[in-house]
Amino acid sequence: MLVAGAALVLRSGLFNLGVPLYDAFAMERSRPAVRPVAIGLVNGAYAAGYLVAPTISTSVQQGAGFAPLFIATACCYGIAALLMLALFGSGKSRG
Repeated sequence: MLVAGAALVLRSGLFNLGVPLYDAFAMERSRPAVRPVAIGLVNGAYAAGYLVAPTISTSVQQGAGFAPLFIATACCYGIAALLMLALFGSGKSRG
């Protein structure tokens, strides 16, 4: 229980740190004229996940338990980390 609580706090902290950084990155990459639409789409996609994911999660939990969800989450985080490293890990600044 202690490990789960610590993981939750760590995950929440990292998300709270990462979301504003990603939003700033998205705005930097968007033309000024389309920034309102771009941030609206980013936030809309984020909110859509919260609408759809509980239904999918509940179905998987009922059929197979939590293990597939934990494995899928770990895979998604790993893929995201590798993509971020591949796309932005060169260490070269644009300035």
